[in-house]
Amino acid sequence: MDLVDAESIDAMGIPYAVLILPGVERLPLATYEKIKEYAQHGGIVVAAHSLPSTAPGLMEAETDGQRIREISQHLFRANDMGGHFISDEAQLGASLATYLTPDLVFFS
Repeated sequence: MDLVDAESIDAMGIPYAVLILPGVERLPLATYEKIKEYAQHGGIVVAAHSLPSTAPGLMEAETDGQRIREISQHLFRANDMGGHFISDEAQLGASLATYLTPDLVFFS
């Protein structure tokens, strides 16, 4: 598992099978657009505890907030794109097991 921030996503994209947004409420719109594209191309996005709802900064929060909330609605609530919302972070491991196929399975 790696930790990535908005600058990393903007510069490199998302080279992982799953992107977890742990309690992220503020996200730059350009970064969220890249996350949306990632999900549209089969990437799994999991939001834990809260959904992105605004942009950082006063000016951006006013101008970009509505679009950020629309992306969250489509990604996590309308099931248009395969995003997954988990309200309780304690359920994250169990939830991930339902979205992913293990690389290796041991049989006894």
